[in-house]
Amino acid sequence: TMRAQISRLNLRNRESGLGLGTSSSKAKVSGDTSSTSEYSYDADSMLDLSYTFGSDFTFTLGYGVGSAKLSGHPSVTTTSGNSSNSLIGLGYNFDGIEILLGIRMVSANVKGTYQVNFYGTMIDVPFEVKPNWNTTDIGIGFTF
Repeated sequence: TMRAQISRLNLRNRESGLGLGTSSSKAKVSGDTSSTSEYSYDADSMLDLSYTFGSDFTFTLGYGVGSAKLSGHPSVTTTSGNSSNSLIGLGYNFDGIEILLGIRMVSANVKGTYQVNFYGTMIDVPFEVKPNWNTTDIGIGFTF
């Protein structure tokens, strides 16, 4: 089972349509391993750049990059990770406050080590995983 959640903060200039923001996304995985009940892929501290078309009804395209890690798994140590996301959104603007609906596609690349018990000796085995997940975002935006 995989569940995704996201948090995002974005500011957009109404005249130019350019937006700058930050976001993080987490995909929780459960029920697929006997060693732990739940772990997550975390796409943290992503810096987002977006462009919005329209003034009352809006259409937004965005892209972001950031870091990534695997957390909550007792046998895994993350050594490096990066993430990216793409966003397509629709909105309606009420005098500087915008109601938003969007779809976000998140990709991560996580490298690390996995500890394996080999006849009583713990061995670190390198791994690389590239999870992808999608979220449907509902939110409020502020324009200036």
